Amino acid sequence: MINVLAVFQDFGTSSVYYSYNNFGGFRIEEFVWHEIKSDIFPNRMQNLHGVTLPILLGGPQPGLIISKNAKVDTKIGGYVGNILSAFAKRHNARLSNLNVNTSVAPRDIYPQVEDGTVDILGAFPLRTAVPANFYSYPFTISDWCVMIPIEPKIPIYKVFAIVFHWEAFVLTIAVFIVLSVSRAVVEFFSGSHEVPSVRVFFFNIDCFRGILGQSISEDPKASCSTKIIYSLIFLLGIMMVTSYDAFLQSLMTETPTENMIRNFDDLETHNLKIYIYKTYFKYWSKLHPNFQQYSNSFEIEDSLETFDRLRDSFNPKYAYAVTKDKWKVLNSQQNFFDQRRFRWSDELCMFKNAPASFALNENTIYRNILNSHILDIQSAGLMDFWTEKAFYELIEIGKIKKLNFTNELNLRPLKVEDFKWIWIAMGLAYTVATLCFIGGLER
Repeated sequence: MINVLAVFQDFGTSSVYYSYNNFGGFRIEEFVWHEIKSDIFPNRMQNLHGVTLPILLGGPQPGLIISKNAKVDTKIGGYVGNILSAFAKRHNARLSNLNVNTSVAPRDIYPQVEDGTVDILGAFPLRTAVPANFYSYPFTISDWCVMIPIEPKIPIYKVFAIVFHWEAFVLTIAVFIVLSVSRAVVEFFSGSHEVPSVRVFFFNIDCFRGILGQSISEDPKASCSTKIIYSLIFLLGIMMVTSYDAFLQSLMTETPTENMIRNFDDLETHNLKIYIYKTYFKYWSKLHPNFQQYSNSFEIEDSLETFDRLRDSFNPKYAYAVTKDKWKVLNSQQNFFDQRRFRWSDELCMFKNAPASFALNENTIYRNILNSHILDIQSAGLMDFWTEKAFYELIEIGKIKKLNFTNELNLRPLKVEDFKWIWIAMGLAYTVATLCFIGGLER
């Protein structure tokens, strides 16, 4: 009980009643009824008089960040730590610095809330089918997906072939044939009356040269219809050359990747496994009965510390299970790399839009003020601020170093092998031209 009112038999004459306050030490309070100027039952939860909150702090970074200064005083950071620190200051309470552990998963310490050892679990378990009275209001919406090593880029020599989509190529050939036929018809009815050959009719060399942006021979006395066709040839040539050059430079600057990983089958094709902590894997398997059929796609780690260390080293040997908030920190670190090594996958997700809350004891007296505190934080935008700040807090305590794990540059000079397909095409073209030349000599 938080508020109690007790009276004696002489209350009618004395108007004296008694209450008690258990925060900051047990004490009896005496009041006179007609002198009271505040609520008879005051909101004692607004001022906890320095009481130590029964909170168990735990869970991985960046939710909870622990640092110590030269005086060996423990400082709690991260968005979970900041929420609880602000909560304690707001209500004149203290946080116990004795029960702090960032090397455990929230699910591993959740039973201590269920059995009443503590009232609040200062971690961030995702809410499940457990009744809502075992959780606070959600303080964030979390996605739990996979960070995947960025797939290798396609070889440069393939870029020259993918600049043109086959639909655009077919359309260009069709327009070229129409222009060739149109010019042949116009010249025939303009007075020459000379029936052109099939080659000239469908493959006019001037039209071909014009589309490639080369100079062509034009009759200065050509008719108006012929000049219009020439103008269309020049316009098509400008469009062809400029669009090809623009797309080629764009693809050379940011070369596309091939065979993107989008599902578990693609992981098997790339011979890649998802590295995951055992508790997370058991939790996912419990919520998704069909999850076990993909067990061969996972590499399960028994130690959370080892899992965090390998993931934070950006080792491309594995893909890694990661929350959206942790990915924001890792992705911020990639800003210091010559090129990014991992990407966030929206296709390979175990949870989407899952609310993350504090686990609460069912009978805790701190439920209402904690829920109110969380709503105030969300409305003030402090949650977004603390989430972004977590990256710099980790740098400050030395958990993140702005190291460049990559040694490759995005830009490099073109090499001879980058023109592989162009050399092959030129070789075939010269071979055909040589055979045609030899055939002409034999005639």
